Amino acid sequence: MHGSIWEVKCWNACSESPARWIDEGVPFAEIPPRCVYCGGWLRPGVVWFGESLDPAVMMKCLDAMRCDVFLAVGTSAVVYPAASFLEGARSHGAYTVEINSEPTPASGIVDLALRGSAESILEDLDRRLNQ
Repeated sequence: MHGSIWEVKCWNACSESPARWIDEGVPFAEIPPRCVYCGGWLRPGVVWFGESLDPAVMMKCLDAMRCDVFLAVGTSAVVYPAASFLEGARSHGAYTVEINSEPTPASGIVDLALRGSAESILEDLDRRLNQ
């Protein structure tokens, strides 16, 4: 939803560059790194505070609420619009699961709240599902 720190994009959004791409040139030869298309600066391919979410990505997030099981992993459950996805999934009949190291405002509305690190819980869940 918020992009990937492993992707980059041109700060100038030059017409020659893709919207986002993976730059395999780490460590960067120059800091800040430069766009190979226009020479402008690169930035992480993520949404920063005050920036709008990509409408196409937002539509995919809304579509994801129409599911059988919805996992909310490692979220504070207070930043919107993402904080509304659990309730949206529930309204579509999904079984909702919160995976977090500590309780959140959503803990009381989910069907199951699992406490612990996302890494260990998801690894265990994957192992159990693939048995």
